Amino acid sequence: MNNRLILTGALPLLLGACAAAGDKAGTTGPEPVPEAVLALAAPGQAVHTAWMDPADRCYWYLRPSAIETAPVPLPLRTAQGRQICAVSASAAS
Repeated sequence: MNNRLILTGALPLLLGACAAAGDKAGTTGPEPVPEAVLALAAPGQAVHTAWMDPADRCYWYLRPSAIETAPVPLPLRTAQGRQICAVSASAAS
């Protein structure tokens, strides 16, 4: 009986420690998508879910799927159908 009482009393402390460990002040989420990119995006895309993938430096967004339970990542495209990607400094010169 005493073990159950100790475990019940310690449980909130243990769970609180887990929440504090996962909540780091130094971590940041993805950078917001620039307004210029949002202006280029074709209508009908969920631009509020858009992010830039650092691997290919292209913008992607999440579309809910009728078949899958998880949203499907799709490339963010212009009205002309071109994928929107960031240009590196070396490619621009």
